[in-house]
Amino acid sequence: MLVPARGGSKRVVGKNGRELGGRPLYEWSIRIGKELGIESWLSTDREEWGKEAERLGAGWIRRPAEISGDRIGDLEVVEHALEVIGGDVDLVVYLRPTTPFREIEILRGALAFMEDERWTSLRSVEEMGESAYKCFERDKEGRLIPVLYWDSRGDYEYHDMTDTPNQEVEKTYRANGYIDIMRADLIKQGELWGRRKYGYITPGVVEIDTEGDLEYAEWRANELA
Repeated sequence: MLVPARGGSKRVVGKNGRELGGRPLYEWSIRIGKELGIESWLSTDREEWGKEAERLGAGWIRRPAEISGDRIGDLEVVEHALEVIGGDVDLVVYLRPTTPFREIEILRGALAFMEDERWTSLRSVEEMGESAYKCFERDKEGRLIPVLYWDSRGDYEYHDMTDTPNQEVEKTYRANGYIDIMRADLIKQGELWGRRKYGYITPGVVEIDTEGDLEYAEWRANELA
């Protein structure tokens, strides 16, 4: 299991190490990994976080500065981790610190699903409150443009669905960080997800991207205590 926890964050300073319920966010993921009974690693550029991960029984991968910036994607982080860990790794279970509340049985279900080798990866998703087919972009003048039906001439196409009743529009889902699972052999080939990425539906989650999210998560942690 790999927990990605770089130190930098623009919207919430030091986000991955901020305390929630009396412990840093990355610790929530490490603890659930231990409960799953799988080997756990923290990938971080913060030495103090790495030492704390070791104290918790996890491994520590010292992430270099060149893959610790805010423009670095998951592929570079996982590739580096596999190089450091070495050995015979089959699956990479990726638990992001910013989704701290997880149920162990849901995670076990995801792991069991990936025993089916037809699937190249798994991403947890939740149903969106309103379908993306009903969303807009704004152009430079402020004009609303249906997200999925904008053509090369800059005109509206005839099949705008933004006013279509909800029950007649296909459901859409967003990735939520509950659990992602990749196959190590594909990562070593430079592919993160592969061609058969399974959408594993989970309950709605608390994701921490703003100070307000963190305040709400603290309230939830107190309720769960």
